[in-house]
Amino acid sequence: MHRITKSFIKSGIYDDPLPDNFDKVVTSDEHQAFARQAVEKSTILLKNERATLPLRKEGSMTILVMGNASAYPIVAGTGSGAVHYKSLVPPLWALADELGISRSLLPLDTKVAHVCNEDETNCISYIGTIKTNGHIPSEEELDQQTLINIRSLRAISYDYTLIFAGVESGEGWDRPNL
Repeated sequence: MHRITKSFIKSGIYDDPLPDNFDKVVTSDEHQAFARQAVEKSTILLKNERATLPLRKEGSMTILVMGNASAYPIVAGTGSGAVHYKSLVPPLWALADELGISRSLLPLDTKVAHVCNEDETNCISYIGTIKTNGHIPSEEELDQQTLINIRSLRAISYDYTLIFAGVESGEGWDRPNL
């Protein structure tokens, strides 16, 4: 609670009168740029002991991307915590752009894919979250084509594996634990 209250005081929420910017539209281009900069500067890599990041940009690269949060990132809460953004490039597409791979080869509703750029020097294998009847299925529950696709990805040697995971929660839809 102290951390939250301190942030409120610092931002002027308790001031009388309120700061001039308090009634501004938070979805303006200026606010969007500020929010993007805040996220970029506040994102922390928990461990980078082998100096893996940033990823190298020269030469060919094959990357395994796992998790729906790469296609549908969790960027805002729900209810009063919801902020509607004007544009968002999901990490999966940003990575495809960097590797020269057409976004059209990676529709966001794709569950399993292996795609490459035109000269096949850079490739992305993608596995989203596959759910059946509300749970993640065992191999026996998967349709034959999905199973074949997943098994074929196991045979590929990857330069990097990126896992995009997150926990969704929001107003009236709290997480049961951290």
